[in-house]
Amino acid sequence: MTISPSHRDNTERGCILPTLSSELSRSSEEVRKVITKELKRIIEFISDLADIDKSTGSALLSITVGSLVLARSVDDLSMSDSFLAAGKQHAKNLLQHSIPTYDDKKLT
Repeated sequence: MTISPSHRDNTERGCILPTLSSELSRSSEEVRKVITKELKRIIEFISDLADIDKSTGSALLSITVGSLVLARSVDDLSMSDSFLAAGKQHAKNLLQHSIPTYDDKKLT
């Protein structure tokens, strides 16, 4: 999932979470159980891929989904774009502060 105008504007493509998230809380227990299982799988995938802990993976998913939900919710394109830009920037910041850095002097 990407935080981009293209993803915002093309709801028929990409991840379904931003589109369905508001409906999921009103779904049956069976549907919510499936969604919970899939969200755990997605968080684990993100965490493994980015080499981050699951808490950071959860935050990254939350930022991404939330940014797209809010960007799609308003009728002001400038405001919508600002949600996307803020989400993208904070996702990058989260990753930059979560990935271990190594002091070259300690590696020798």
